[in-house]
Amino acid sequence: MRSLLSLCLWLLCVALCRADMVPGSWRVRPVWSGAPQSVVETPEKVYFMIGGSLFERDKESEELKAYTVAEGCGAYGAVKMAYSTSAKMLAVAYESGHVDLIDRDGTIVPMPEIRDAEDVDDRTINDMTVDGDDCYLATAFGVVKINLRTRRVTDSGRYGRDVELVTVMGDWLVVKSGDDVMAAPKGGPLRRFGVYRPVTQRGGAVGLTGLGASRLLIVMDRIAALAEVDPESGLYKERAWVETAGGVIVTDGSGTAWLPGSDGRIWSVSADGHTASVAEMPADALGRTTVVSSTDPASRLWVLSAEGISQLTAAEGGWRTTVERFIPQGCVFTRDVSMIIPDASGQRVYVSNQGASNYRMYPADREGEPQTTTLMEDGDAVNISAVDVMAVNAVAARYQKSAGPVALSPERIAQDPDDPSTYYLATANDGVYRITDRRLTGRYDGSNAPLEDHYGWRVYDLSFDRSGNLWMGSTSEGGDAGVAVLPAAKRRGPSESVGRSDWVTFDLQGAVLHKDVRVFHCRKSNVTFVFDSHGPSGLMAVDRGATDSDLTDDRLVRLTELVDQDGVVFTTDYFTSIAEDRNGSVWIGAEGGVIVIDNPSGVFDPGMRVRRLKVSHDDGTGLADYFLESDMVTDISVDGGNRKWVATGSSGLYLLSADGSEAVEHITADRCPLLDDNEVKAVYASAVDNTVLIGTRNGLLEYGGTASAPAESYSAVKVYPNPVTPETSGDVTVSGLTEGSLVKISDASGRVVWQGRAEGGMLRWPVENSAGRRVASGVYYVLASSGRDVTPARGAVARILVVN
Repeated sequence: MRSLLSLCLWLLCVALCRADMVPGSWRVRPVWSGAPQSVVETPEKVYFMIGGSLFERDKESEELKAYTVAEGCGAYGAVKMAYSTSAKMLAVAYESGHVDLIDRDGTIVPMPEIRDAEDVDDRTINDMTVDGDDCYLATAFGVVKINLRTRRVTDSGRYGRDVELVTVMGDWLVVKSGDDVMAAPKGGPLRRFGVYRPVTQRGGAVGLTGLGASRLLIVMDRIAALAEVDPESGLYKERAWVETAGGVIVTDGSGTAWLPGSDGRIWSVSADGHTASVAEMPADALGRTTVVSSTDPASRLWVLSAEGISQLTAAEGGWRTTVERFIPQGCVFTRDVSMIIPDASGQRVYVSNQGASNYRMYPADREGEPQTTTLMEDGDAVNISAVDVMAVNAVAARYQKSAGPVALSPERIAQDPDDPSTYYLATANDGVYRITDRRLTGRYDGSNAPLEDHYGWRVYDLSFDRSGNLWMGSTSEGGDAGVAVLPAAKRRGPSESVGRSDWVTFDLQGAVLHKDVRVFHCRKSNVTFVFDSHGPSGLMAVDRGATDSDLTDDRLVRLTELVDQDGVVFTTDYFTSIAEDRNGSVWIGAEGGVIVIDNPSGVFDPGMRVRRLKVSHDDGTGLADYFLESDMVTDISVDGGNRKWVATGSSGLYLLSADGSEAVEHITADRCPLLDDNEVKAVYASAVDNTVLIGTRNGLLEYGGTASAPAESYSAVKVYPNPVTPETSGDVTVSGLTEGSLVKISDASGRVVWQGRAEGGMLRWPVENSAGRRVASGVYYVLASSGRDVTPARGAVARILVVN
């Protein structure tokens, strides 16, 4: 078998480019966002946690690994971790209450007992500590004890009260609940809250660390107190204090703890009350936005911040960097993925959070939310969030007092058609920013654009037409400023040279635009659609005339009523999303379903009707219900097979057939790693391969679809997996085909064994003949044609090796 494999490998064409995803497979992008959470150093590895994502770096090989639900973790949103040196096991707690145990080989053992516990309303895990082979968890309902060797819950107590902190001090388990610090014998049962004895009251405590048999280190916001404690007699006496700038760096088995001092030095605190200045903190580790860890803090530190993680080693006269600061590749920089916006080519995709919105609210209106935007290209992910942006509007400036000089409340992103390094950012309070290489290079606000001040200059959409004119959709209380166009020639100059009169506006015929304004340009017709998420405004359409460059002949109509194919008037409180398919039909999502305008140019005809999608009862009655009539459509995207991906607010993600008459696939929480509530905020079917990007409040998913964009020729056909071995499961995927290709699979003698039709530019072969039996070992030829027939004489576009 190996000889056959060796002889035939030369037949295989391997494309040295980014491979399409295996259909039906998942990838979860790790998140790098927000404040650093934790760093744990072990003899072999360094674990670090930020944005709810957990990473591992092998010290010897320097190999990096991200732990995500797609790679075997039992949950997302990591919140706490602790390492047992005796069991050589890392315990990781998640927002849901789930716990994973990870050994040094990366094997994950799920512990779902807390998450699945009955009669528990709040499963939050607040704190955790290890003591030998045992791990103690402080939770919103009590305490849980897990033995890391047996991997079992060995004790628990449901107290009906929030336990915030936990540590082990000798033979005692010490916890904090409310203002009270209490202790219970760690060997005894923990089921009743009455087993705890009072130690002291420290309402401001943010950390507890046991040192030795009778010493307790209580860490407050800016001071740490070492106390001698005997819960049996009630003794509590403070022995030493250290002014601290954060939590504990590390403790050792001899009863010593190291802390970052507020004076910029590292301090040791021993169980006997002795404190000493160990070393000066490196500049990179100073401040309250970093987390440091080490097994030997006097000589080596791992420093984690929003800018990355690095290792510093003590050297004469200071510290030297031994591991340069880095951020693991492939991360996205927002967890709440609300917008997935491609550029005109589809090669680059912007992934971002969103500020104020009527239908993407999490956890609230997100007013003043800092922009966190990722640019994805060829599988790489780069942080392009704007920096050093000073707000002009008083509302946005007020938010910046706490958020700092960053862009706030992002609403829409549009890439500059002349310069891929530049994008325009619409904000909910401060107008429009032009950002180049993350820096502000221009702005449009109330001084140089027709923007009304409604609790700030609220701009919800930006888009470019085919001539490079910049269209802006904003809040408007019945005026004409809601839709404005900046001609390309003016836009290409400095924003300081632009005046309000340079913008072209439209008579909106009394429409009042609120939040989530959308301005969408059809590419296969000269129609631009405008709507917001406040249904009474209706649907507006702009006839762009013969050319996009001439704005003087554009005219706008407002459709306050939409009549469907049955003559029924369609009304909704929210229009939400829009997409144009490969035939030029326009698909609009709303609260209450999906409407389709098959002839966009016909919207200017008073008798125009829309098509509302329906779902058949399949009971022989011929009756049907409106599709998603009781749900909110949050986004729509068209894949390479002209099928429609429809994201919803509470029922997951649908893949519809090209005409919308059939649900080809329905993805809900039982299949999708991050959809615990079935809310999908955004979806985008890639224009370059079969990847479907799915935005959720818990992060970004990538799903392997069964269609990809068609190619212009057969010059870059890809086959995977190839070769097909006995260990291979699933279908063989052929991509890079032309639109709807007829594909035949033939054996070496030229006999056709199977045939099918591509979805867009992709086809799946089940490695079977037309009778449904697995084919024999050998080389098989992929014959493809965009016409009605294909023969071996036309030539093979790819070869597949099958080894049984």
